[in-house]
Amino acid sequence: MIHASPCTLQTRTCCVQQRSGSVTHGDFRRRAKRCRGYEALTRGLSKPRQSGSQCNRPSIVVLAAQRRPPSFIQRWRTLKAAVDKQNKRTRQAISSLPPAQAVAHALAVVRRWLEPLYRLSHLIQAWWDVQLDSYAEFGGEEVKRQWEWKRRTEAERSLWHGIVTFIKVSFLTVFYMAVVPVSVFWGAFLPLVAAWACYDRPLLSPVFIMFIPMVLLKFPLGYPVKLL
Repeated sequence: MIHASPCTLQTRTCCVQQRSGSVTHGDFRRRAKRCRGYEALTRGLSKPRQSGSQCNRPSIVVLAAQRRPPSFIQRWRTLKAAVDKQNKRTRQAISSLPPAQAVAHALAVVRRWLEPLYRLSHLIQAWWDVQLDSYAEFGGEEVKRQWEWKRRTEAERSLWHGIVTFIKVSFLTVFYMAVVPVSVFWGAFLPLVAAWACYDRPLLSPVFIMFIPMVLLKFPLGYPVKLL
């Protein structure tokens, strides 16, 4: 005897009713969808449950990562950690030896004896640092004062330097015009060339200014003038 599910019987009934015209096509599709869902649900419940879950199984990526050999950086870090650990053990073993303990005790005694000298050296170094800071501050202030003085007296220095230079060149020009012979070359041409060669503005130079009165005294009217 074959047993059919309620949804199968209902679907067959709907097919007969649709053929007879008592059920529309839309009602037939809705009942068929509902019946297929019921059959899928009953088929899933009746299926035996597996003992293991897929979520508990390790994935292929995890297995590949576990089987992959360690990289160079990982090996280097492991080696470094092992070397550091071995060095620490070696230092502890050496420090636990009686000679090493005796040397450490002697160094501690010497350091205790030299502690006053250390403190004195620190005090001297602090005093010296203070003196250096004071000298640096004094030097900075002195340089600043010199710069201020030069800035304020630069114009005055230039003025007095020009006055002294004008007086010296004037005396030299008068002395030259007094000793040279009465000639055009020595008494007129050479002073004018010197004024043009030594000054940017020869007409305002002390040589030309002192040349004008000296020419009147050197070459009076009616006096015979030589060329050389």
